[in-house]
Amino acid sequence: MRPPGGDTQLAPYDRLLAEALHRVWGFSDFRPLQREAMHAILDARDSVVVLPTGGGKSLCFQAPALVLHVREKEGIALVISPLISLMKDQVDGLRVDGVAASYLNSTLQPHERDQVLASVREHRCRLLYVSPERIAGEGSQGLRRTLQQAGLRFIAIDEAHCISQWGHDFRPEYRQLGRLRADFPGVSFHAFTATATERVRRDIVSELRLHEPMVLVGSFDRPNLTYRVLRRGNLHRQLTDVLARHEHEAGIVYCPSRREVEALADWLREEGHRAVPYHAGLADEGGARSRRSPTGCAKKGIAPCRTTRAWRTRCEAGTRNCFSTSRWTSLSRRWRSGWASIARMSGSSCMPARLGPPSTTSRNRAAPAVTVFPPSAF
Repeated sequence: MRPPGGDTQLAPYDRLLAEALHRVWGFSDFRPLQREAMHAILDARDSVVVLPTGGGKSLCFQAPALVLHVREKEGIALVISPLISLMKDQVDGLRVDGVAASYLNSTLQPHERDQVLASVREHRCRLLYVSPERIAGEGSQGLRRTLQQAGLRFIAIDEAHCISQWGHDFRPEYRQLGRLRADFPGVSFHAFTATATERVRRDIVSELRLHEPMVLVGSFDRPNLTYRVLRRGNLHRQLTDVLARHEHEAGIVYCPSRREVEALADWLREEGHRAVPYHAGLADEGGARSRRSPTGCAKKGIAPCRTTRAWRTRCEAGTRNCFSTSRWTSLSRRWRSGWASIARMSGSSCMPARLGPPSTTSRNRAAPAVTVFPPSAF
């Protein structure tokens, strides 16, 4: 592992970064390794950053994009993300904070895509989120030319463990990202993930063709996370019991298929819970699907029933309980809101967990709100 630079090397950018953190996000200080990760970007030095969920990975590439703008340098930061829901969540949050950010994915109408590309050409976009297929796959030459003309400053690859065949969530399309070196030879590449063994990190460096990268690995100790394992019995009864213990708290139920999502959401409504299904098969008539998204539901205190794939997305503020009716590959997700209960109900066990201190107040005093999702939802 290459150690981060000393304080003397970090000093020049600290004031600009601190101003951006405070002005946009209201933070007064850096979390561990954030400053070093941000300086690697501002110094145009390739990097691999492995930080635990909740460690502030997204700020590591969002803040430098704004500092570049503050310094009146034209250019755009490209963020490659594997999930539509994650893109939307981060871009929506940035826009609320006044940051000019956009995304390009399959949910956009043709005129919306044209508007995004126009904002890139006219230097009105500071952060652009795209999928690996859209930037490196078939038919992506036009977008790459647009970014070359706009002046690409750096490329951040989120969920970078997907590039490794040794990772738990290997995605072949990530292997194409190394080809971007030929189109953007002077642009630095920065890989971010919450889960990467040393072998996976080596694979990331190799596949992305990183040049003498700075490698930053944070601590993964989660003292506020506790697991309690119980043998699974009757799913409906167990779910009812857990919801009863967390009355007035929003929750999310993850299911292995769209069919189970719909069935469980129906059953929860019959039991008196405010439950809605959410998965990729829902039509977005009048924005109905968007309103059932993690962001839209959390604003109303409603947690969606969704597929297990959606577990990769961030749990919104106000979400206190999570349940899975099938096996999880990872529990490493972000929680904004202190304590949350997690219950895994797989073939042989029911696994609840607690995160952080319990809320003393509840945003929603109505019946417990639950949302239901499937693995292909995103």
